[in-house]
Amino acid sequence: MTQHEHHEEIADRLTQLPVDADPVNDLWPGIEAHVHAPRQWHGTNTFIQLAAASVIFAVGLGTGLAFGFARTPPAAPQPVHAMNLAAEVQRTGTQYVTALAAFAAVVDSLSEDVRVQGREAAIAALMAAAEEWGTLRGTAPGDNELFKTVSNERDQVATVRF
Repeated sequence: MTQHEHHEEIADRLTQLPVDADPVNDLWPGIEAHVHAPRQWHGTNTFIQLAAASVIFAVGLGTGLAFGFARTPPAAPQPVHAMNLAAEVQRTGTQYVTALAAFAAVVDSLSEDVRVQGREAAIAALMAAAEEWGTLRGTAPGDNELFKTVSNERDQVATVRF
């Protein structure tokens, strides 16, 4: 059998296949029903879901900061811009502490895995902050007492979990 005959045979077999499925008509009603289904939110569950989402975000951020990307130093800030950056540090620091306090308020009602994950997320964010604090002070992370303290806590959490 030549290659041309082989291609003709494949083409003939393809034309003999049934054409029963119409994906648009078969799948769309279910998709549309799911898209337009009402969302149900429950008070306590919503708070726990938001807390868990915050934990996952913090873990991802901390992991990215610790292992992920190469930092490029920003251009020298202007004095007014530097004040805006300081205000942003204050604002986001306050948000972090508020989120951590909200998590701590419900931590007793959570499973052990979620509690450990929350501690890991908090530690990852603190590790990144401690490294940046050392950069601000002009010291290596190993010479920074804050970094040493958070690093020791991280090691204890890792030991407990594994």
